[in-house]
Amino acid sequence: MKKPIAIMWSLWSIWGYSAELKLQNNMSEIHKSIITTRGSQQMREQKIFEKIEKFGLSGSNQYLEGIIRLKSVYDDDDVKSNYDYKNKTAGFLMGTSSNFIKYPNLRVGVNYGYLKSTIRFDDSPQSKTKVRTHGLEIFLGYNYDEWQIIGRFGYTQSKNKLNVSKNYNRVHRNNSYNIGGEIGRYITLGDKFAFLYPYVGIGYDYYRIKPYENISNYTDGIASGDLGITFYKEFNEKILLSTDVSWNHELDDRKNLERDNVNFHRIETGNSSGQFNVSVGYFYDPDFLITVRYQGFFNQNYYYNLVGVGLSHNF
Repeated sequence: MKKPIAIMWSLWSIWGYSAELKLQNNMSEIHKSIITTRGSQQMREQKIFEKIEKFGLSGSNQYLEGIIRLKSVYDDDDVKSNYDYKNKTAGFLMGTSSNFIKYPNLRVGVNYGYLKSTIRFDDSPQSKTKVRTHGLEIFLGYNYDEWQIIGRFGYTQSKNKLNVSKNYNRVHRNNSYNIGGEIGRYITLGDKFAFLYPYVGIGYDYYRIKPYENISNYTDGIASGDLGITFYKEFNEKILLSTDVSWNHELDDRKNLERDNVNFHRIETGNSSGQFNVSVGYFYDPDFLITVRYQGFFNQNYYYNLVGVGLSHNF
């Protein structure tokens, strides 16, 4: 009796291990990018509010934004074991930034986000993963004439719960610390209500996955560089349009995960990825902006998109 039970247990373990290899996702990193990007955008926009004379007396800005659930796709044609999946993401972002009264060119900002994704796998329709992420970012900005320097430090934690069947679940947590900065310059186009903001940035991300189910403790540190450009235009003192395109390149490959002292393939995120963002805002009051924002994240294997509806207040 013991031998058949042992055989069945071994087969179950092998099947679960194989399923776990195929049913990976990179949503925790996408969540981190969403949170970090929105905080950087707020720091850039605050100078634009000043330029179009929508700046509050105290030099502060707060925003609250809800993320509407949209379907996105991961499709890797280069891997025989199919990792393809579709997901829907929802959540909210909020942040505040303010000048120092004594040093008006120096600003500090804090940004928080909560995001939740539900993932369905093409090769395993009965399986699903839920990913929940909390993230906090701190920003420090300095303006000198038309130049701007922004530094950031942040932490995110994601909980991944993989459900393959009623009796097979896996839960693990991804932790990420990031530090980075950018330098950019505001360029006025024609009149004082249209601007370009080209920028370059560097960053360093430290990833950690706690040991679980014989997966070894995973840590990795990756340096990266950013290149981007943002366009702002105000229409009739009521409409604010902004578009942003950026590209990120990681300077090294990610490590593979290790289970029972054996390396196995980690889902391919790619060394290079891009972002596209466009938002349209309506000034209900000179210091109160209502916005609708579309954002896309893409590389050779995936395209994730989202729509956010937000409120922004200057005072």
